[in-house]
Amino acid sequence: MSKISDLSNAEISRNIIKYKQRVIDQPDHEEYGKILKALQIEEKKRSRALVQESAAGQEINDNDFEKEENGINGEENSPEEVRVKNKIEKHHSSSEDFSHLEDASTALRFFALLLDGFFTNLIGQLIGYIVNILSKQHILDELVGGGIIILCSFFLVPIFYILVPVTKNGQTLGKKIFKIKIVNLEYPNENMSYGQVFKREFLGKFASGFAFFIGYLVRFAGKPTWHDSFAHTRVVKLD
Repeated sequence: MSKISDLSNAEISRNIIKYKQRVIDQPDHEEYGKILKALQIEEKKRSRALVQESAAGQEINDNDFEKEENGINGEENSPEEVRVKNKIEKHHSSSEDFSHLEDASTALRFFALLLDGFFTNLIGQLIGYIVNILSKQHILDELVGGGIIILCSFFLVPIFYILVPVTKNGQTLGKKIFKIKIVNLEYPNENMSYGQVFKREFLGKFASGFAFFIGYLVRFAGKPTWHDSFAHTRVVKLD
């Protein structure tokens, strides 16, 4: 690897992700930990410099700020200024810094998974019960009722119980109760995309469970689960 100070911001981010994984895979390798720490220090240094530079270039009084917000002065920020401002607000919010949090234990993850299974099964049974009543009352045709159950079980429940909440805040209801959270290693401090959540929660977990649950059991060997590796995520325990 080149000298850290000579790396671009994108290369810094990629190397942080790479060395985090190496530290997880080989915790006894002290050199990886030192490189990771140096990369993180450089990233924070550049972040602070970017924030200070942006603040120095945007010193305006309250009246000018209000006019700008209301469009009174008729001036617009350039696309580059908007991009930099959004990047600072999105990627450097201290309230979204999870790097200091420890990994959630296997037990917490297991119980959260069980609880999510219980909730999704309960929702499925409730939908089936309602559809059954409507079919007996001849309000719904049995074929239509079966289609509704399939639609809810395989599409609506996974979307609204898993996909949307995890994309929004990294937590299903089970994870929220046990105070654990999925965080994004690919783009630190940024919410996961729908595609990334789909890769983890559906494709990745299918692969983890398909081969005799080996993709889950590797956690006992100190390795990340297959679905976490596949989606570049980790699960942390919230303070």
